[in-house]
Amino acid sequence: MNSKMFYAVVVLVAVMAAAAGYCHFCYPEYMLVLQVKTYENGPRNVNVLDWDGKNHTKSFEIGNDLGEPSYYPIDLPRVMPRDIFIDQLASEGRYEVDRITLRNEDTSYSWDNQGVCTSMTMPNGAIKREPCGGDQPLLAMADNSHLKITSIPRSEKSLNKTRGIFAGLFSFM
Repeated sequence: MNSKMFYAVVVLVAVMAAAAGYCHFCYPEYMLVLQVKTYENGPRNVNVLDWDGKNHTKSFEIGNDLGEPSYYPIDLPRVMPRDIFIDQLASEGRYEVDRITLRNEDTSYSWDNQGVCTSMTMPNGAIKREPCGGDQPLLAMADNSHLKITSIPRSEKSLNKTRGIFAGLFSFM
């Protein structure tokens, strides 16, 4: 391979790495943690509707059907979520939700088994915990017994394109 061809391949790979970084690292990571007791197991889905109106699906497995408390951490697709829809966890009366947490690198929202929401942020390195207010997500049960988290605010760190491009280039090196 001659040197011009080698440099062309290196430039192409660097551009692809920057583009991948832009697409992947410009959105913050979101994690959904379900703390539940169920009497049924099997595959379930979480559907994430982003701010562009696109639906993204993430699958997870309910493994414990003995009614014991279980944690299911679910890494959500790396998009800016507006609404999240969680499949029915089991048949009616065969599950109990103890806590649901939605978090990213800026904020954590938790709902207890009564549906009471608490938000936690770390401005200037100090933990600030307070009841959820009007501009924070809402948890509800849909008519089909699916759980839904709606009105998720855009993250402070959303669309950090420069961070994404540099992260992509750094991963290339």
